[in-house]
Amino acid sequence: MTKAPDQIARRETSIERGLDFIYRVANTTDGFDSYGSLLICCFALVGATSRDADLREMARSRAQKLATTGRPGTEARGAGEELKGKAKNAVGRARSAAKKATR
Repeated sequence: MTKAPDQIARRETSIERGLDFIYRVANTTDGFDSYGSLLICCFALVGATSRDADLREMARSRAQKLATTGRPGTEARGAGEELKGKAKNAVGRARSAAKKATR
């Protein structure tokens, strides 16, 4: 049974709103200090596994932005480079898992 177009549109809107909320949390100093690597991983996983091309692009962009800046409001430094490496690793693992799941 296929879903009605309005159900799909509502679901996509809800997913985008949820990711917007997570990104706002990630852009606070407290949120990033507490959950930075998990938030980057969240966006990297969505970016690697979503069927929606626009959602994949948005999530990948946000993962990269968070990973390269490190803390909100700072330029990339050693910690940012370390997080960038972690984000790339998370994307690679997510892609591998997605490939295995579709086999």
